[in-house]
Amino acid sequence: MAPLIIVGGAAIALEGAPNEWAALLMRDDFGVGAWAGFGSVAFGAGMLIGRLSGDHILEWLGQQRMFRSALTLIMVGVVATVSTDIVPLAFIGLFVFGLGQSVIFPYLYLVAARTPGISAGMGLGVMLVGLRVGGIATALSMGVISNAVDVRFALGVVSGVAIVLLLLASGSLSRRVNTV
Repeated sequence: MAPLIIVGGAAIALEGAPNEWAALLMRDDFGVGAWAGFGSVAFGAGMLIGRLSGDHILEWLGQQRMFRSALTLIMVGVVATVSTDIVPLAFIGLFVFGLGQSVIFPYLYLVAARTPGISAGMGLGVMLVGLRVGGIATALSMGVISNAVDVRFALGVVSGVAIVLLLLASGSLSRRVNTV
């Protein structure tokens, strides 16, 4: 059950950090000013497009390839956002980050519901515990790191740790769960 908690916490970090901190990132680190809120809009637009097209992508790629492709998009988006000083590239990075993140939770809900040895409800409930704990840990760590360094560095660190945890825990789960 620990892998379900870990994937829940890691996935919410990858969704919560850019969604909740993108406007501050764009204002404080990129000096965008009145347009800073469009950082959150860029991430949300990527999420929207990805969620609306996720089922078609799933049919085309399959579960495992879609998940790996999504993680690749997330990594590209994070790197583009935190490693540039070019404002349009940072907005594009946030959009790509959202596009990749959009299919993570639907995939993890399926995995949680199909975990052997526990009911679908128990699997989802355990993963939701990870979401709550991960949400709190994300807010705290983003605040502490951004206060010590800056929001850009905090987003890079939190996203990097979440990606590693998600890869490790989901690998453990996918070996036990027969996903479509």
